[in-house]
Amino acid sequence: MPFISIKSKAVILLVLVATVPIIVGGVSSAYYWGIVEKHIRDDYLAYAKALSALTVSYIDDSKIYLKSQAGSHSAIYSVADKNLPVLNYTLKNIQNTGQFSNVYATDTSGMVISSYPYSMLAGLDEMDKPYVYGPITDTKAYVSQPMLSEYTKNHTIYMGVPIQDESGRVLGVLVGSLDLHNYSFFTSEWLADTGKYTYLVDSSGIVIARYGGQNNMMGKNISNYPGVREVSGGEEGVYEAYNPAVNETQVVAFSPVKSYGMGVLIAIPTNMAYYPIQSAITTMITFLIILMLAAFTIATIVGRYLVKPIINMSKAMKEMPSGDYLRYLPVERQDEIGDLARSFDSMAKTIRADQEKIMSARDAAEEEKNKTEFYLDLMGHDINNLNQVVLGSLELIKDDKNLTGLQRRFIERAINAASGSAAIINNVRSVKRISSEELSLTPINLDELIRACIGEAPRPPDKKVTIRYTPKVGMIIKGTPLAKEIFCNLINNSIKYSGKEVDIDISADEVTVNGKKHYQIAISDNGYGIPDDLKVKLFRRFQRGALKGDGKGLGLYIVKTLTERLGGTVRVVDHVSGDHTKGAKFIVLLPAAQ
Repeated sequence: MPFISIKSKAVILLVLVATVPIIVGGVSSAYYWGIVEKHIRDDYLAYAKALSALTVSYIDDSKIYLKSQAGSHSAIYSVADKNLPVLNYTLKNIQNTGQFSNVYATDTSGMVISSYPYSMLAGLDEMDKPYVYGPITDTKAYVSQPMLSEYTKNHTIYMGVPIQDESGRVLGVLVGSLDLHNYSFFTSEWLADTGKYTYLVDSSGIVIARYGGQNNMMGKNISNYPGVREVSGGEEGVYEAYNPAVNETQVVAFSPVKSYGMGVLIAIPTNMAYYPIQSAITTMITFLIILMLAAFTIATIVGRYLVKPIINMSKAMKEMPSGDYLRYLPVERQDEIGDLARSFDSMAKTIRADQEKIMSARDAAEEEKNKTEFYLDLMGHDINNLNQVVLGSLELIKDDKNLTGLQRRFIERAINAASGSAAIINNVRSVKRISSEELSLTPINLDELIRACIGEAPRPPDKKVTIRYTPKVGMIIKGTPLAKEIFCNLINNSIKYSGKEVDIDISADEVTVNGKKHYQIAISDNGYGIPDDLKVKLFRRFQRGALKGDGKGLGLYIVKTLTERLGGTVRVVDHVSGDHTKGAKFIVLLPAAQ
């Protein structure tokens, strides 16, 4: 990439400063138009969603109110006793205080006992109406689809709720009529002075309530209008389309009233919808003119006062690694440039000192790492080989039939010590491998690992060891042969930290954690157990879980480290809940291979 000096850039800046604001203004206006347009559409969609929720609330509140009245003392006993004066008063009160255009009560045969204000319904058999026979047969509230009322000629929603006595016996049905013409007035209060047209349509696209728009829209099928077919199908969204009903292009937002099979549409002419954008663009042009003047002034100041110090500081940065950079730094200036120069000088000195420390620390760390690697290799190879020679020799001596009992005990103690030393070395080597190596994960059969550990588990002559295993077929994980160390360590610990009678139960289960399949292996024993205060730190390095038995505390650290590197977890609980002296239970959770 060719180098361009700051001086050249300053000249270019002065040339561009007069044209850039115009370009930026044009691009910003186009971009801003899209942003505001999306914001306006989102607002109208929010209106539609809110009105949809309001519609559900309007119907649900009416149903809840009707239920509460059906459970009132006056409604129950006036229907039970067919006390018409009390029932008439109750229905009148419900109609006056609720949102219903008419309310009536029936008996269990569906016969209308009383109705207000349409008293002519009294004596009619309404059993064929689903909002009457439904509550009678299944004692549940029923809300109808919108339908034309033969009395008001308006679209109406009928809802019926059972009237039940204290024992739950149905005495009749309380029916309320929600005239959607009244709902139109309800929405008009909410949408007043917004310039929006609102339509409530049923699942066929027929207008059943409206606010704004043409008066002849009520009852009209507008399924071919923008958004109607979509909202009838349960979709929501925003369109900008031509509406033949009003001969204009509109922004139409729609949202379904899913609970009741209806839909809400909100429409507004595009010239009204996008008026805020035109106002915003005027403001933007004014701002760009001011910005252009300010940019020209700033560019002039920068070119005269800041360019040269910046060039000198650039030279100082190049000189810093090799020598005399101070001659380029304007440290004498008493302003921000001077502060920057002095800070640069301080930073340069600090960087040089830190570089020296880092180099020294890196060399020391490398030396210590090499020493550690040497000691680990020495312990893992040479000392372990010597251990094997000692063990082999002791085993040969132990076979001598002329040994006394005391001599044999001393030799067995030496064999145990040498075996323990070999185990520690193997554990240290395992810790090194799982901590430093990048594990190569391949499909591993957990069942085979567990069975191998059971087969290799020690059977001390002074202990009776019983291991029961309940397998799970097909347990495949993404792991490494090192995973065997998890279960061998846990089984060996159970044997080591138990009494003469060792009972170990191993179970395998498939569980789901955060939506993903895992395998849970539980290993329980009847050993000495682990006190609660030790459980929280049991898996730390060099931490032992019991006072009895020997060990250096590396086994469980290996278990935890390996399990976590395989993406799993391990924890310990009491074998018998609340009594740690009855043994321990280790639970290993490993993710299944995907």
